[in-house]
Amino acid sequence: MRRIHRCLVLTLVYVGLATPMLAQQTVEIATPFEAQTLAGTVKGGAQDTGVQGVSIQECSEGWKAIIDSTVTDIDGHFVFRTSSQQGMHYLRLSAPGFDPMLIRVLIGSSGGTEFSVHMKVAN
Repeated sequence: MRRIHRCLVLTLVYVGLATPMLAQQTVEIATPFEAQTLAGTVKGGAQDTGVQGVSIQECSEGWKAIIDSTVTDIDGHFVFRTSSQQGMHYLRLSAPGFDPMLIRVLIGSSGGTEFSVHMKVAN
């Protein structure tokens, strides 16, 4: 009986290790978004609706260190209240079931008040 139990456990461990996980690939958007504030909406999925619970980190140049972070609300909206200073901002977005994203946002007088990002569903 012990031998059967041990074989069953080893089989379950092997199958669990061999089961493929969602392949996530980091998406980097080369062209900066232009906006007047560091606020926007994250959309995704087939209906291109707002995605709740997306973790958004404002990082130093090259996404090396985290400066601030926030999470999208039920409609996919977010805002960084302390980081609306002009210049280039580097954001890292991540959410379960979606490919992580790296984006740049240029804050200045041009562009809309806010911007919209579309996250790709992970395969």
